[in-house]
Amino acid sequence: MNRSINRSLVIIALSSLVVSAANAQDIDAARKYSWGENIGWMNWRGANAGAQEPRVFATFLSGFVWCENVGWVNLGDGTPTGAGGTRYTNTDGADTGVNIAANGDLFGFAWSENLGWINFDTRASLTAFGQQARLDADARRFRGYAWSENAGWINFDAASNFVGLKCVADYNDDGLDDILDFLDFIDDFSSCEQQPAPCGAIFNSDLNGDTFVDILDFLDFMDAFSNGCP
Repeated sequence: MNRSINRSLVIIALSSLVVSAANAQDIDAARKYSWGENIGWMNWRGANAGAQEPRVFATFLSGFVWCENVGWVNLGDGTPTGAGGTRYTNTDGADTGVNIAANGDLFGFAWSENLGWINFDTRASLTAFGQQARLDADARRFRGYAWSENAGWINFDAASNFVGLKCVADYNDDGLDDILDFLDFIDDFSSCEQQPAPCGAIFNSDLNGDTFVDILDFLDFMDAFSNGCP
């Protein structure tokens, strides 16, 4: 039986279980670099063996970015307190991080021990040029520029090297969304269910980013798998 038929059977058999869920999104293993004009490449994937790597939620970012020349950059701890827990207030050091506006524009601050604050809200200076830091949901990637007083512009807008979002349906990162992704997720989920995250031999099966692997992650995967990759 070919992969497309297998995939269809899985979707049909389990579609009644799928519910809408706002899952966290991970960074694409093949598209994980931003560029700082004075600090070089910044790696958005794999911090602390995946335990603290950047994740993209509906209204905010979390995790750490690594730069060989300046060390770690903290995008936020994943527990914002503003607007009912949906965004960082950025009013003190305990609740700082990068937020996502409804239109995809980024705002707020990341923190680097060696650079200080990195401002992701470049709307006032760059919106007129279409270069404000933002999440392009349709293209599944970041665009525009963030600003550091100590390091200059940080570029998300390169055509070939950029920070993209992982397609959840391609769970095993082999470039295809097929029955093997379903089987790999089930293997991870079976061994990780009711376990704290990150957990999974293939990838982190905590798809909704709540630091725990449970039925909600299964439902999130089924939703993503049924939609496939663009």
